[in-house]
Amino acid sequence: MQTKTELRLVGITESLAQFRERLINRLIEAFPGYTIDCLLCTPEDASRFVQLIRDELDCPGLNGAVILGSLINIRKRKDCPTGLKGSRARRKRQQELQSAGCSLHLKEFQDLACDCLADMYKSRTIDSVLCYPNEAQGLARYVRRRAGCGMLDDELILSNIMNVRKG
Repeated sequence: MQTKTELRLVGITESLAQFRERLINRLIEAFPGYTIDCLLCTPEDASRFVQLIRDELDCPGLNGAVILGSLINIRKRKDCPTGLKGSRARRKRQQELQSAGCSLHLKEFQDLACDCLADMYKSRTIDSVLCYPNEAQGLARYVRRRAGCGMLDDELILSNIMNVRKG
């Protein structure tokens, strides 16, 4: 279904452009310094963002996937605001893995994480999984178990899968 239709079905009368603007403004205000990808790869924060938007619109029936999917669509647009699309400073992912007690090489870890995505969600993309924070957390838990690295945080796991998708 189209976002515009989804919004109308739950009684939201603002235009799609106004809705997108609301999402951008709230992301900037509530999560300063976050990119859209950073928010999506941190399921707890993504859930809080969804609740913030629902509360602001006084619309508890608004599907979180519509909100987060709209953010993904904003990120893909050419007119995505600077700072919400680009990545922050270059990360040393191999060091982050080692700091979390993971002995896998970065490429091995990324392959394992992508295999876990394929195991759990056969034909779904990482973008579609990230629209459902509970599912994203479940995927991260599965990757931690399979990698034998209980200290890895959700953001590191999910952002590595996204980086593979982007590459």
